[in-house]
Amino acid sequence: MVFGLGPVLRYELITTARRGRYYLLRAVYGLFLLWSLAGQFHAWEQRHPRGGTIQDLYWFAESAFVQFAGAQGLALLLLVPALVAGVIADDYQRRTLHYLLASRLSSAEIVLGKLGARLVHVGTFVALGLPVVCLLGLYGGLNPQTVLWVYLGTFAMVLCVAGGSVFISTLARRPRDAILVSYGLEAIWLLGPPLVAPIAENLEGPLKGIGPIVDAMIVTNPMNFWGELAGISSYYRSGWPFAWAFPGFESRFFWMVVTQAVIGLLFLGLAIAGLRPLRGSSWPGARPQTGWWTRLSGVAQGLAQTRAATSIAQNPLLVTPSARPPCGDAPMLWKERYARMTGSLSWLSSRGVILFFSVFLGCFLFDVAYPALSELFGTSHSHGTQTAMNSALRQASVALSVLGMLAIAASSAVTMTGEREQDTWISLATTLLSPGEIIWAKQVGAVWSAWRIGLALLVVWATGILLGALHPTGVLVSATIVGLVAWFLAAVGVFVSGRVRNSTRSLAWTFLILILGLGNWPWMVGGSLGTYREVATPWSNHKLGVGNPWSEPANALIVWAVELALYAAAAGLLTWGSIRRLRATWGES
Repeated sequence: MVFGLGPVLRYELITTARRGRYYLLRAVYGLFLLWSLAGQFHAWEQRHPRGGTIQDLYWFAESAFVQFAGAQGLALLLLVPALVAGVIADDYQRRTLHYLLASRLSSAEIVLGKLGARLVHVGTFVALGLPVVCLLGLYGGLNPQTVLWVYLGTFAMVLCVAGGSVFISTLARRPRDAILVSYGLEAIWLLGPPLVAPIAENLEGPLKGIGPIVDAMIVTNPMNFWGELAGISSYYRSGWPFAWAFPGFESRFFWMVVTQAVIGLLFLGLAIAGLRPLRGSSWPGARPQTGWWTRLSGVAQGLAQTRAATSIAQNPLLVTPSARPPCGDAPMLWKERYARMTGSLSWLSSRGVILFFSVFLGCFLFDVAYPALSELFGTSHSHGTQTAMNSALRQASVALSVLGMLAIAASSAVTMTGEREQDTWISLATTLLSPGEIIWAKQVGAVWSAWRIGLALLVVWATGILLGALHPTGVLVSATIVGLVAWFLAAVGVFVSGRVRNSTRSLAWTFLILILGLGNWPWMVGGSLGTYREVATPWSNHKLGVGNPWSEPANALIVWAVELALYAAAAGLLTWGSIRRLRATWGES
């Protein structure tokens, strides 16, 4: 028995320690920390070419530590769901979970043992940052209170994300579904409240209750407090008193830590309590459950079958299936375009989710376009209104583009491995379809999976063009960038999916390439959306915006053209490699 958690922890520690991908992740994470620290030193040398005072060194150490804390927190937010979300779903998919449930092990020993082994690996990533902290301490010492805040907040954040991920793993059928849902909910938690907050403040009527919900989510958002910690460092450097600059920071940070810890423990308790009721009757011959969880599930099902719930759930606007065209002469392409998602991700394509985000997009566009419409039908015209609208539409375009690329990467990464896991690979290999038709259909299907996000992008760009905030030339350049990057990501996902064993590894490698190897395309998407004034005067000598190619087109556009050509060439080579690999697998010449 290790740490009182039984043999599950010992087994998981032994088996996971032998996997080479954990060593690779540690090496990549260590290089990422060194790169972040090198960036801090480079910035210091530019600001102080002849050295600095002792006080300057202290502020450099404090600022670099805060930046390191943000980089470490971001890395953990990306790593924890990948490490934890598949612990239960993986055993369920491999049909080994029922052996654990039939043993004398309790649900707590199973869940905590598996979670504890994965958190040990998370702890090694945190430990990798300790040499960086020690090096920064040599530059005049660090504020112990800041160090305590960082590691206390990191512990609470990891507990919250890990608890939610293991609970989702208890509900999911496949590890890939658990990982994708965990990342999706994490993105909604971190990015949703800051985007919704400006709109939620102006909502009235039935939608007025969204504001308090958004405020409650912001309280638990660690990104908000990382930004405030960076602000504390800059305010201290300027001589401003902490109490005046950031009133109530300590109390709000305390409530964030407590709330995150409580939420993580709550999810962990639900995973332990629901393991056997949810999974214990999943094989033939199991006894029916009669405990409190079953009674609670019966009450929930009874409420779902009431007349009021049925009238909403069976509304024709929400449940009427879409009409599908005939299959035609491209059956594989038809399958990839019109086959619905299954498993834990099916709710993402439901009409209720689509209607919600459509209403949210409409509210955002109305809030952004209202000043421009007022000027359009009024007498006064201001260039500042167009500039503000252009900035908002650029941010929305970048956010939608990143979201679409994540959807394409997730869809393409499970194209080939999903066929094997669903036992349809052999039947696919016996058809008359050529490897080229299959690979192209998989890539088109991956891009098509984000067509709703693409439609939202077109609506945003059309609104900007109609109201004079976006130039059509800039929109055309931005659309070209989005299209080439989407093809590249689809080619990467299909290429990786054809060479790994399961969808979990394929997702991990695809997202790793997405994070490390895609350059600055989000800035290219936002920078290309210039206003009429920027595009009309491209050869001016003054800067019109950071990352804007229209201020220096002779240099920026050439660099962008070369980068886009590299994306296209890489996508073509990956497509050719996937087709050649599939031909070799099927024994074709």
